[in-house]
Amino acid sequence: QITGLTASVDDCEAVLLTWDEMPGAVSYMLWRDNALLVEGVPTNAYNDSILFPGMSAQYQIAAVNTCGEGARTDSTEGTRKSIPAAIANLTASDTICAEVCLTWDNVANETGYNIYRNGDPVGSTEADITEFCDEGGTPGTEYTYVVRALNECGEGDPSEGVAGTGRSEERRVGKECR
Repeated sequence: QITGLTASVDDCEAVLLTWDEMPGAVSYMLWRDNALLVEGVPTNAYNDSILFPGMSAQYQIAAVNTCGEGARTDSTEGTRKSIPAAIANLTASDTICAEVCLTWDNVANETGYNIYRNGDPVGSTEADITEFCDEGGTPGTEYTYVVRALNECGEGDPSEGVAGTGRSEERRVGKECR
């Protein structure tokens, strides 16, 4: 029986399956969730790019030689990583001098956030930082803001847009507007 079956859980493009070579094997058969996925695999590695992003599956492998199919391995779970979900509860506070400060709920599987004003990028934050203050707008002008979570797989869907307006031409110095 084949040993060393591993399935990735952190790849954006596919579930990467590898296993120890079986002496005398001419090919390998692979099952996903107990259904035959592919047969005739010539090497001890396979990329399952058909599995949808964010999904997990159980995999088994069997070697094939001139006498036929060998025993299946025990199941191993693999997951295809996906882009982060859209953020929720984006709010804009427009009472702080000329700034518009945004806050939102953190999402799983993110490495940061990109912030957009009227569709144009205005900033970003690092992982788990769920607030951003935009000082670049024109006071008295209303803007629409959206935030998108991102990771190595790309950007998630945009949040619902929120409106924000900087109230005066004063800038914040410490906790005061001047």
